[in-house]
Amino acid sequence: MSPESDSQSGWTVVNFAVASAQRLCADRFESAYAIGSLAHGGFTAVASDVDVAILVNGETSVEATMRAVSAAVHQELQTELAERLSIFHSPWTCFSAPTAGSRFPAIDRLDLMRHGVLVAGNDRRSESAAAPARAEVVREAVEFAASRWSADGLRAALRPENLADTGLRDITKLILSPVRLLFVVHTGNVGSNDDAADHYAAVPGVTTAKLVRSAIMWRRRGRLDEVGGWPMLEIELLRLYHEVLAILSQIDGLPSADAIATLETDFARQLASRVGG
Repeated sequence: MSPESDSQSGWTVVNFAVASAQRLCADRFESAYAIGSLAHGGFTAVASDVDVAILVNGETSVEATMRAVSAAVHQELQTELAERLSIFHSPWTCFSAPTAGSRFPAIDRLDLMRHGVLVAGNDRRSESAAAPARAEVVREAVEFAASRWSADGLRAALRPENLADTGLRDITKLILSPVRLLFVVHTGNVGSNDDAADHYAAVPGVTTAKLVRSAIMWRRRGRLDEVGGWPMLEIELLRLYHEVLAILSQIDGLPSADAIATLETDFARQLASRVGG
């Protein structure tokens, strides 16, 4: 699949989602944007999500309506890519501090403000909505990672019996998640996987930049290659996470610093056990 047709498959999902949102939100529909990799670069149909932002009028959320939008897109297109539709939504007047029932993390609000591509409705970004502060973006990103990462979970995903369910998309996400977090913490910005990989490779002393580059290549090719066999991939992934956690642990005032320090210790222990074994 060419880059043009690859991207077009994502835009097909976006357009169906926006049309469904306009129909189901009716008078409450304000605007819709493509965000994520379709907007800021790096989209690949085999591995990327399709990220759509929907803003509505009023002050109450449209959570149930957005579930109906997703269901309509899945039913209409019946493709794997449609299953990866991710809708972010909020009332426009509450965009800076989304109300209960909304779904719009700070990093995605920043993405909308800086990179969003208007698909339908009124683009009011220049009127009153302020991009989230860097501190909010960093805090949410670190807290999310601290709540989701674990060395045991990483090793479980890479066990031979689980690899059939851990394909290209999931493995490249495992590899790129820590480098994307480091990019956000160091820059306070939204970037592509390539941006994050370049940033990581430029950090003095890192040793797993080759693995990160391999993940970028696999996503582009749509094919997962082994790196010295799966046991070596497991070791390299543990090393990557440990390196990123060690870098984060040195940042003064980092949110969830205690949780990050605990994770660093856990990954160090698991890595030593795996290498020693």
